[in-house]
Parts: sequence; C-alpha cells; structure tokens
Amino acid sequence: MSNSSTESGNARRSWHGDTPARLQWRTRELDPVTARRTGREASPQPTWYVGDRLLVNAAAPEKGEPDPRWLRRLRRAAARHHLAVEIEQETYEDLELVERAVGAGLDPAVGDELRSVFGTTIVLAPQDNGALPDGWDVVCLLRDAGIDLDRDDDDDDDDEDGSKAAARSEPLPAGAFVSLDHVIVPGAIGGQPMSQPWDFTDSQPFVQGMPKTAGHPKTAGHPKTAGHPKTAGHPFAGMDEYAVAGSGGRQPVAWVGAAPWRSIRGGDSVFTGPEGQRRPVVALMDTGVGKHPWWNPEVVEGNEPLADNEQIVLRDPQVVGVPVGLCPDPEFAYQDPEHGGVSIYPLTGPLDPVAGHGTFMAGLVHQLCPDAVILAPRVYGGSGIIPERDLLRSLRRMLLWHVLGLSGVAGYAPVDVAVLSLGYYHERPEDADFDAPLGTVLSALRRFGVLVVASSGNDGQVRETFPAAFAPRIDRRTKPPTLLAGQRLSWDEPPIIAVGSKNPDGTTSLFSNDGTWVTCLRTGAGLVSTAPVTMDGVIAPSMHMKELFSEGFRATIDPEGFQGGFAVWSGTSFAAPVLAGELAASLLKAGMPGTTPPTPHGAPDRCRELWPVVHGATGLLPVD
Repeated sequence: MSNSSTESGNARRSWHGDTPARLQWRTRELDPVTARRTGREASPQPTWYVGDRLLVNAAAPEKGEPDPRWLRRLRRAAARHHLAVEIEQETYEDLELVERAVGAGLDPAVGDELRSVFGTTIVLAPQDNGALPDGWDVVCLLRDAGIDLDRDDDDDDDDEDGSKAAARSEPLPAGAFVSLDHVIVPGAIGGQPMSQPWDFTDSQPFVQGMPKTAGHPKTAGHPKTAGHPKTAGHPFAGMDEYAVAGSGGRQPVAWVGAAPWRSIRGGDSVFTGPEGQRRPVVALMDTGVGKHPWWNPEVVEGNEPLADNEQIVLRDPQVVGVPVGLCPDPEFAYQDPEHGGVSIYPLTGPLDPVAGHGTFMAGLVHQLCPDAVILAPRVYGGSGIIPERDLLRSLRRMLLWHVLGLSGVAGYAPVDVAVLSLGYYHERPEDADFDAPLGTVLSALRRFGVLVVASSGNDGQVRETFPAAFAPRIDRRTKPPTLLAGQRLSWDEPPIIAVGSKNPDGTTSLFSNDGTWVTCLRTGAGLVSTAPVTMDGVIAPSMHMKELFSEGFRATIDPEGFQGGFAVWSGTSFAAPVLAGELAASLLKAGMPGTTPPTPHGAPDRCRELWPVVHGATGLLPVD
C-alpha cells in the first residue's frame, strides 16, 4: 500500500505532535475557585489545557493578506494581557494538504468546504518578560469585555489598515469561536498514573483521567500485596477493584481458541474482496497497533506473512504523503506504547498507563468483524496524553483520507466507523459554542458518512465527557430510547454514538460515566483481547527458577509479560471498539454503503444508508 506502513519501525519521523516532555510546563489546570470570571457568571468547571494555544473554528487568512476581523479582535484582546498572537505554522501546512488532495482528484468545491472545517491554531507569546501565557485570560476577555469575534459594532480604530468602514463591511465567518486547547486522555483502566509522582498526569482527574488504575507492584496487582485469595483477600473496593488483576485490571491471559476467520478472501486491494465487494473500514484514533499473530503471522515461527491484499491492520496510514497520526516515533523501541510500552519511566518501569491500548482495541474489532480493515494511526503515546490541537489535526487528516476514498482516488477507501476512546471535561459545557473547533470537524466527518463512536469515560460520574457528550440527549429508560425536548436527528448526519460500559454479567460498570448524553452501553469490563507480543514490562514474577525435568523455567505468572499475546482489561475505551465491531459487522451483513462522490454538503445518500445500522445498535431514528 502506498498510503500506509505495514510495520512500525524505529526510524525517527520528520513530523511531530506534542509529546509530554514538550508540553509539561505549558499546561495549566483551571481551578474553579481562582479562575477569572465576571460577577454574572457561575464558576467554570475544572479542566486541563495548554496555556499558550487557542483554537479557532475559522479559516486562517492567506499569507500576506490583511488580517480578517476575527483575528484583529483576537489580537486586541491578547494585547490587553501583553500577549502577541501568531498563527501556528502547522495551520498552513494542514491547509496545504487540501491543495494536494485537490491535485490528487478531490472535487475543488469539496476542497473549499474542507478548508472552512480545518480552522486555525493560535499561539500566544509574551510581549515582554512577563509570566507564561494563559489562554483562559484571553478567552474570558473575549467573552466578558465585549470583544466578540462575530460582532459588527466594536471599535476597529486599531485596525492595521486604519479603515473602520472597510472593516465593518468585511464579511464575517459564520461563527468564529475561540476555545482552549484542552488536554485529552484515553478511557482505559490501567497504569496507576495518580500514584506516580509525575506532574504531567496529576491533573488527569480534571479531564477524564485514570485515577482508578493499577499496574504498580506496590499498589496493586502483586500477589503478595493485593488480590491473592490465600493471603489478605481483596484490599480494594468500589471502582478501585477494576484496577486489580483478577477484577478487570490489565493482566496477561491465555487464548486457546482459534483466531477469527475471514470469510472474504483477498481481492484487488486490501479494501476489497475477490469479487470487488468492499470491506468495512474502522479507524482507531489511538496509540497504533503492535505485533500479534492475528495480523502478523510471521511473529510465530514458521508462519508466512499476509499478502499485501490481505492485510488486516494498516499501521501509520498516510494521506497525500503525510501521516494521519501526529505522535512521533520514540527514540527507542521499548518506549513505543505498542512495542515495549515503557516511556514514562524508561529506566525503572512500570508499563505505561495505556501500553498496548490500541492493540487491545484492534483485537476487539477483529473478533466481532474479522473482515474489517483496521486503520491504526498513532495519535498519542503511552502516557495517554494528547492536546486537542493534535487530535484535531489527526481527525482532519482522517477526513481527507475518507473523502479521497469516496472520490475513488487509488490507495484510499471510505472510513465507515471512527473510534475515539478518549475524552476531556469542558469548563463551560452549557455554552452553545463551547467547543466549536472539535465539534466542527466531527460534524464534517458525520456529514460525509462516517459513524463516530466515542467512549463515555471512567470516573463514575454524570459530568459530560467530550467528545462523547456531543451525542444527542436521550431517555434510555424507554424502549426504544426517546429524544429529549429540543433534540433532533438528521438523515444527512448520523449522530455521535456515546458508549458506556457494562460488566460481563450485563450490569453497568461502576466506573462508567453516564447521563442522558450516553447513547448506549456495551461490555467494557473484564474483556479478553490482543496485546503486543513484544511487550514485557520490568515487573517480574515473584518466583522464577530453572525447570528440572524439562527445558525452560518454572515461575509464577509474570504480571507484565504479554508475550503470549492476550490480556484482560477494562474501561469504556474498550466498550467503544466493541460497538464499532458490531457496526462494521452489521454494515457488511446489510450491504456496505455506497461510495458516491462527495458534494460540498457531504454525502447525504451514504448517510441515509448508514441509518438502519445506527437504528439497530441504538434504537435511534430521525423523525420526518
């Protein structure tokens, strides 16, 4: 495949997203007690964000052209806090990708629509030697001091060209909203970041976090300290139980059954069968996927690799020559979350909080729909941390991949389901324009015919987790679920599907966030799925000795040894790919949706073909 890499190597990439080391001193926690606000507003809710960046859902001006009205107003607001405003260079690099896509065969009118979706990233820099920038101050000033990016009546005397009349006649973008660059984390239980003295994860309870996790031998999972039925029983209760090996926490297990069997053999491309039938394509916007005999048969001695037209997982997919995922390859393989899994504490361990996260998700999709193709961009690393800006850039590139596939460009295929097993808490979710940049790109994905599945989060609370909470508000107590007042569904834009977690016995998982914004539940606790066979953490078995009567060794179970290729794990992170696998299988059974070339308004015919599958999984259906 020209647009993907079938193996993740150690070569350093020339593209870079933000890594924890680069972000650590730039992030801020929004404290409701001390946060700036006006007297007429309630306190904001706590969140975690990158202090020196803002996101705007308006197209950046061409280089060399005068600033549009929204940018002039933003500059004035920042100047009041002695901050300079710059458009991040990556904004223009991403817009250049649209030009390349048009050159590759995308309808120019569709390209114009995508430019409006891509938005602008703003970097704040101190004008003097003052304190580090805080984007919240600028956002508050725009909200509270009357400097509205969309208003026609504020003073333009500060305009560079000095022409107030010209500025007031300038057309305004439809809803130029500015938002914080939130820090996002995945929804898996495993790793114990809250017990490790690492500043960059200490604020995770404000986003989605993983405070109910495990993996450190001194806190959970070691047979002599916790969880061993012959010693001291179970030292944890409530949500903490899910972090313990034996109660749903990440641990190695054995799989003795056969591998999932594909009913559709290889065709002309990895995306089609021998008779041209199209395979479902599921995009996991996650940590990538590691080696495993289900999709890397050669890792088992004597097996042959899959042919190019039979690949199950497409690692590091590229669109018009650049990667969809922005997470850089680590310097050493053992720091790769889907290889060694030790990046936070590379010298001492333990495994990273989300080591093996993407591989586990891929195995769930493959179990439920073996004929699906899994796109596995590397969106974030083993720390489980990604700024919203990086997620936005990856989603925009996935959107480009999708519309090129709809347009019939060779090497691409339409994306049927995109999985977002991550989230954050917004500071003011009640605002209609609270997070327009992320909402805009997710709306575009759905208008062009991608089903978006998002996990609800693991904090056991009703506070809305985004992007899952972009889903419509419903009453699940009725059969089928009913929309709450003021909510509507559109045939031309399937909704985001927010997924919570169930236990193996069908009860709702105690950790699963819930509310009227959660669409449905799927099993997400105590699941068995794939793990990278290369992942072997530093925590050793309690006993290990040479075998006397045969070759090899005798030992207790290695709590971080996943060479067998399978694991048990829990989290709403995994309920989401369970639903994605169901949706993919249902699409295959019902007949794959068409690939009519997209229009600037989306792919309405394709969207209508998706609705029967959405209805079957959720009970939801638009009302004419």
